[in-house]
Amino acid sequence: MLALLALVYGQTLSTLALPNYLAEIIDNGVVVQNTHYIYSTGLRMLVVALLGGLCMIGVSYVATRIATGFAQRIREAIFTKVELILERLSHHPFDQ
Repeated sequence: MLALLALVYGQTLSTLALPNYLAEIIDNGVVVQNTHYIYSTGLRMLVVALLGGLCMIGVSYVATRIATGFAQRIREAIFTKVELILERLSHHPFDQ
């Protein structure tokens, strides 16, 4: 569960950081025509976007594992309950 929160946090940070990088490119690169700054900041944006994508994949994986485990426990509880009901019904006097 803690891993899920950390991955969501990483994904959110990367999503929120990208507009700031774009603003830096425009303010410090495009306006003053500094192509080196544009490329270096663009590369940082690409790395941040890739890390955000990895976090998104991790969130999907961990959330799926949690949901699958929860569904399995629910199915086991229902199956146990149905077996108990069927066992009680099989010993019911109406069967005779």
